[in-house]
Amino acid sequence: MLCTVSRDLSALEKANSTITDDDATITSHDNEERSIEKKQIEIKEWMEKIGKELTEIRIILVGDDEKDVDEERASKLANAALENNLLRSIASVVIYLPLESSKNAAHIFANLMNRKVEGDTFAAQIISEGGYALDALAKAYGENDQVALACGTMLKEAARHEIINIFILRAAFFWRFLTVHVHNKDFGIAADAFDLLRQLLTLHPHLAAKFFS
Repeated sequence: MLCTVSRDLSALEKANSTITDDDATITSHDNEERSIEKKQIEIKEWMEKIGKELTEIRIILVGDDEKDVDEERASKLANAALENNLLRSIASVVIYLPLESSKNAAHIFANLMNRKVEGDTFAAQIISEGGYALDALAKAYGENDQVALACGTMLKEAARHEIINIFILRAAFFWRFLTVHVHNKDFGIAADAFDLLRQLLTLHPHLAAKFFS
């Protein structure tokens, strides 16, 4: 299941990247316009498929009103998520997701961040890759207001881990939260950005002390 989801997420990222490149070079030729329309239809189909997959994963991990969590099944899914680098895939495409899918993605991300898989953690995996997932979430936060709150949820959950907290404090994107996002014209996003900053600077006081020293 996770292999399929990861492939679908990668396909969505590639499709959006391709259509963006085409938009930059598009001419008036009918065949090129049809090509763009075809890709847009394909992206819509990927969105619908991924939306269903994310809902299914969220239910396995956190349950719903009708079903409690089967911890054995959830643990197996978490193991597969680590093996397939699901958090990186989610972070890569969240900027393209519709609102409800981004909310499901945030639930999944937050749940997995708090799980250990045979002694390993998703926080360690993120840092081992140079924080790519964090950079992608921060990029989406600044470029798509529709998914900003979902990205904020994921960043805040990740920042509970010391190794990620200090990474964010040292990241270039940290300053955009401090100087740009807290002034977003959408009050909800501005408040969320402030809450992330508050967490980064107070949850692990010794890290903040080192940051300011």
